[in-house]
Amino acid sequence: MKIESKIIATINELRGEGILVNQRSTKNGEAYDFGNSRYKVELHFEPPKWLGLEFTLMDPTPSLRYSIDTDLYDFRDPDNQEFVNEIMREIIEFISNLKNNKLRIMYKKNRPSMLIPCGDTYALIKKGRFISSRTSLSPLSEARIADKFRPFPFR
Repeated sequence: MKIESKIIATINELRGEGILVNQRSTKNGEAYDFGNSRYKVELHFEPPKWLGLEFTLMDPTPSLRYSIDTDLYDFRDPDNQEFVNEIMREIIEFISNLKNNKLRIMYKKNRPSMLIPCGDTYALIKKGRFISSRTSLSPLSEARIADKFRPFPFR
């Protein structure tokens, strides 16, 4: 299945579950967004150079961002196919984890952190003073800190 088909299938799956997904044309492709008062997700599909997702936690204000993208690698180049497919898989997995309430959140000193499943590992996203950071955690490391986090509701 082509990249565009997989992205459209993911968007249609959300719409089929009653999620309002806005779509707009951009200079080089399509952009989709959905969310609520707690979060916003923007998905950009601009072949042949860019596929990306940006998640913004809006709880209580825009406070934590998490991005997944192809860094402008050309989709058409056979040498880039594995990388582009991995990014697409990560984006689809993130959306699935979000809608299935698998993301977890905690606040420390009013700064949010999120725990996100990523295949067999986890990503710990922390809000720093100016930017967010990402740390990969093994399942064992995740188990040690998981009780400090609460589920992040999709709806």
